[in-house]
Amino acid sequence: MLSLRKLQIAKQVNLAPVVPTEGGGAAAGTTCTYAELIAKVLPSSPIRVASPTRPGAGGALLRSSLATFSFEGPVFLHPVLDGGSLDTMRSRNIAPDDLLKEATVYELVGETRPAWVTLLGKRTRLSDGMPADILFGASTSIPSFPPVAWPGNCIPELLTRSSRRHAGFNAEVKSVSSAHVWNELVTYVTLSTVDALFRCSSGARYYANPPVGYGVVSFPHCGYIMAVEWVGKLFVTPYSQPFFIGSNEHKAAVAGLPDVDFNEYFDVHMEDIEWHRLSNRSVCWTGASTVLMAENDKHVANQFVKLMTCESFDHLFEPAGFLRRLYQTYKMYGTVWDAEAVGAVPRALLKARLWCGVFAVAVTMDFIDGVEATEKQLQASTFNDEKGARAIATAVVWLARRGLIYYDLREPNILVDSDGCWRLIDYDDMVVVDPGSVNTVADMVKVLETEQQRQRLTGVVAAFKRFPKLVQLIDEAFQSQ
Repeated sequence: MLSLRKLQIAKQVNLAPVVPTEGGGAAAGTTCTYAELIAKVLPSSPIRVASPTRPGAGGALLRSSLATFSFEGPVFLHPVLDGGSLDTMRSRNIAPDDLLKEATVYELVGETRPAWVTLLGKRTRLSDGMPADILFGASTSIPSFPPVAWPGNCIPELLTRSSRRHAGFNAEVKSVSSAHVWNELVTYVTLSTVDALFRCSSGARYYANPPVGYGVVSFPHCGYIMAVEWVGKLFVTPYSQPFFIGSNEHKAAVAGLPDVDFNEYFDVHMEDIEWHRLSNRSVCWTGASTVLMAENDKHVANQFVKLMTCESFDHLFEPAGFLRRLYQTYKMYGTVWDAEAVGAVPRALLKARLWCGVFAVAVTMDFIDGVEATEKQLQASTFNDEKGARAIATAVVWLARRGLIYYDLREPNILVDSDGCWRLIDYDDMVVVDPGSVNTVADMVKVLETEQQRQRLTGVVAAFKRFPKLVQLIDEAFQSQ
């Protein structure tokens, strides 16, 4: 957590990407109220989303700080297209002369929709447009971190509504190449998703599965489905083979859309939580043990919570790519944890999960009452310190053999709890590799050198080698495990 504050400072004085000089942790610190947080560090104005058809101040939704268009395939959903199909879509240029009038296919597009989606009406009913809060229930009263001001003028071509806690759905038809088509599609699919997943929440809601929406884009008789996934930023990607509107292939593609399970979530009531005083506009974390309200009014006690906005990693070389990796890292971490028998995971590790909300992600884990390890302790020069360092080394090797390379072995990322046990925390920066491909310290260093070069970072290898005795213990753990 503290690392992100360091990065914000580094960004102001140095435009080159940097690795945090400190890591994050769940150590209890001086706390503050949400009101104090607003007064000192949180943005005074919300993220502003302009009308996709009439862009104004702040810009439309499909901009790099909030969303990204990608041919890399989905983040959370299982890929439907093969590599050859995506290659063809990347290289194909559709001439405007090949496209027909859009209005002729509105009805065909509206007739084919998922079972959980209701068609409320047609575009002709909207005249000059209506505010998002009337059409989609997306008003500024919907709790979120950061706050969002949704567009005041919307003219979707389909008026749809998804059942509560189901994926959003909408469509756009264009007769010629248009600068607005993608903004319109992304905006209305996103608003449909907000309507289905966030409108009825009592706090800033975060889901275990990333919020998902689907959109049919048509030019106009030939179309395909786009998926919009919300992992901090919006990830927009082709999700079906092309089809003719109204065809059996069209119906099959829509019928095959996953009805994602959104029944696992929790709400964050920002004003009721003790936040750490070092929290800032990009990342907030709790300074004390927190109780979360989960689905079915279930209370989850003794939690540490870290909230990161869609802008938290904009200083990096590929911000959207980092968020994609962040989701994959926590998904893999949860998988390897769940695959172990009870008590088989090293005690130095904590079970951590990533959750997805409105232009933000959250990390939760058990709150640990402890203090950051000191530089002297990490030199492992005494019996007790070496015992703690060996526990950390065991955890690092356990992760590495399962395809997760933890490298940021600095003081704030290691807590000494009230029982004297050393805990490894802050799993955001782990590097994912093939399980079984890393079996020595030399293998780890090679992975980190590649990562440092690919991500245009500095200090990745240095962070791993900061304490030579700890590296030596990791090498011994590789040989003994």
